[in-house]
Amino acid sequence: MNLSIRNNKKRYWFPYGVLALIGFLTSSCTYMKMNPPPDTDKAFLAGNNTCYLATAANMLAGAGYGTGGTVQARADNIYANLTDHFGTANTGWTDTALNYPS
Repeated sequence: MNLSIRNNKKRYWFPYGVLALIGFLTSSCTYMKMNPPPDTDKAFLAGNNTCYLATAANMLAGAGYGTGGTVQARADNIYANLTDHFGTANTGWTDTALNYPS
C-alpha cells in the first residue's frame, strides 16, 4: 500500500475547508456598520490637547452611547461632556476617557 497517496487524499479537503471558513466568517460578521462614522473635531487652537477625548467620543458614539438623533450628534455631545470634565489643556490617554463615567 502506498502511503503517500493515502496522505494526499486526507489533505485534499483542506483548501476547501479554509475557503468555506473564510466565506462563513466574512458573511456572518455582525458588527455595527456606520457610514459615515462619527468624526468629532477639536478646535485647532494653541494648547488644545484634546485629541484623545475626540477619539474616545467617536468610539463611544459608535458603540451607541450618548444623546442625540444621529451618531455624529452623540459624538459631539460626548466630546462636550469630556472637555467639561477633563479640560482642554491637559493631555491624556484614550482609555482614561473611555472609562470616565458619564
